Amino acid sequence: MIYEYESRVRYSEVDDHGEMTLFALMNVMQDCCTFHGEECGIGLAWNMERGCAWIIANLQLKIDRYPRYAEYIRVITWAPSFRGIIGRRNFRVEYPDGTRIAEGTSEWLYMDMVHLAPLRIPKEQGAYGLHPEKELTVETGKRKIFLPENMQEESPLTIRKYHIDTNNHVNNAQYIRISSYSLPAGFKPLGMRVEFKKPALLGDVIIPSTAPVSDGNGYFVCLADTEGAAYFTAEYTS
Repeated sequence: MIYEYESRVRYSEVDDHGEMTLFALMNVMQDCCTFHGEECGIGLAWNMERGCAWIIANLQLKIDRYPRYAEYIRVITWAPSFRGIIGRRNFRVEYPDGTRIAEGTSEWLYMDMVHLAPLRIPKEQGAYGLHPEKELTVETGKRKIFLPENMQEESPLTIRKYHIDTNNHVNNAQYIRISSYSLPAGFKPLGMRVEFKKPALLGDVIIPSTAPVSDGNGYFVCLADTEGAAYFTAEYTS
């Protein structure tokens, strides 16, 4: 099935210009896919009882505009394909009249959270329904992100309880939030490709680093551990 819900941009979701933040935009998409699971009867509790969860591997997003405070929006998601341990999920955020706000594609791993190992997607997950005919192509670059050598380290930060979700690691949207602190003031991405490399846990120290994209059109951001292994990498473009 294709799942959608309607929302209104809250004051808590906007920046100092009254526009929805990238963090909030990530959250409404994340909420949409979790609501989708609940609607299909294979939601949070169903997966937790089995010690399993969907874990995002990568996301590409194209943004046409950032909605403003109090505007109504519609958030839509569907699964175009499952293959082995990988499920693809598409997103669209739009105004009620159908005007596009953002579109994205993502890949997710179905994981055994007890043994921290990927699992073949069980047949019950077919309740989502697949829509290969609606597969989106979001052209923001290859899924694999290759960071330049001139990454500049910034001040470290420690993972707090408010970063953690029900999987006991840093929530997907929190990586977006943390990495956005490294972007210059006033820079709001219109293109984003990110890789979620490994989970950060409560108490972990994260060291952000940044570098400009070679054409001057954006910035790379890496969130790494103290040994230099990446938790999260991103390319944000204008």
